[in-house]
Amino acid sequence: MTKRPINAIKFTPDLLRKLQMVELDILLELDKICRKNHIDYFLCGGTLLGAVRHGGFIPWDDDVDVGFFRNDYERFCQVFQEQSDSSRYFLQTWKTDPHYYWNYGKIRRLGTEYVRAGQEHMKYKTGISIDIFPYDYLPVNEKLQGAFALNQKKFILDPFHTRWELEKHFLMSQDMRPMRKQAQKCACLRKIAYSAVGKYQAPKWYMRLGYRVLSLISGQLAAACLESTARKYNDIEKFGGKRVRQFGYAFDWKVPAQGWRSDKMSERRVIEFEGFMFMTIQDTHWYLASEFGEGYMRMPPPEMRYAVAPASKIDFGSVFCEMEWCTENHLAVKEISV
Repeated sequence: MTKRPINAIKFTPDLLRKLQMVELDILLELDKICRKNHIDYFLCGGTLLGAVRHGGFIPWDDDVDVGFFRNDYERFCQVFQEQSDSSRYFLQTWKTDPHYYWNYGKIRRLGTEYVRAGQEHMKYKTGISIDIFPYDYLPVNEKLQGAFALNQKKFILDPFHTRWELEKHFLMSQDMRPMRKQAQKCACLRKIAYSAVGKYQAPKWYMRLGYRVLSLISGQLAAACLESTARKYNDIEKFGGKRVRQFGYAFDWKVPAQGWRSDKMSERRVIEFEGFMFMTIQDTHWYLASEFGEGYMRMPPPEMRYAVAPASKIDFGSVFCEMEWCTENHLAVKEISV
């Protein structure tokens, strides 16, 4: 279980629900821009799990996850800055905020404040936000994927090998070198980008020291190199990629993930989320079972129900006076049914 930082605010049900409604307001703006300009997007991660299991936010969730294929992501970033209400929303990427080093974007609600616990020293713009993730192609062809599937079947019949050993054996093969190099380079670059936080927040002194050394390297440079590396194999005709993944978050640099089948990630349907309709992946069961396990519809134990992005300061400003769609019914706290 992740411990709540000492300086983090304890979320009350009412406070968390207000936060969720501001995030929903941002999501509605994203959906409006995408529908108007025919830009493809999809709810993913815990947001999609909440839509399927709860019809909206997971009661204890404090963020929103939206995915785009890289070309759609870049087009959205351009169009959003041109067409959204710049007095209310700010699209934050490493290109629009010189102090923001992550390789995924955020849409922030201006007039609000949301300071991540442990990141008070960071100079990037704050505010309640949702996350937008670009998905890039992996340098893996179907022949290699077939070989991996065959090895998985062998693994099922061989109880003396762990899944990690299986993946390590296969992914460390010469055929997987491009994928391995891409993932390892992205992981190292993300460590550099994270060093601005890690030099204060890493749990061990030697880790803080290591991050302090890495922080001497420009975070903007690391973010630019990470994006360049992540999108390296997006030319489908040249590399024949059939799988995608997002490189914005941390991942195991030793054993790169196999990614998601791009054909299934490209299929869309609408899904209800907090009384509104949004776009998502057609085969939600396939995605959620892969991401969270076959038992994703079961509620986790109480000790696992906590916010993933704790804050040390939250200020809603006058935002609720501007959200005409938001009523007392929307703000009603959901009951958690076991």
